[in-house]
Amino acid sequence: ASIFKAMCETISEDAKLEELRQAVAAFSAEIERQVSASEQVDADSARALAECCQYLLSRYHDFAPAQQALIVGAVRYFAVADDPFDDATFASGFFDDKKVMNHVLERLGIEDRYLEV
Repeated sequence: ASIFKAMCETISEDAKLEELRQAVAAFSAEIERQVSASEQVDADSARALAECCQYLLSRYHDFAPAQQALIVGAVRYFAVADDPFDDATFASGFFDDKKVMNHVLERLGIEDRYLEV
């Protein structure tokens, strides 16, 4: 929780939002490369998380600043952060990412996008 909270901030510059979009795409591409090297990588979870991230970033300006900060935190937690569980090493590596994303989706009132944990 403390790692996630430290990543939450409002971004007002579209260029920084684009950087987050690119970070999600780059991380997703890296996960796809690792899938072929390790059967433990949960590619389906990574894809679902990346899709949620891109969806939230596309709607970023529709939300109030406090909610925007949550979006940034969730995206950073997935695509940028050093997680407590290495996403590429452990089959459960995306469990914490999905919990964070579901928390944010709940706070935003977007229940139809919840991820299975």
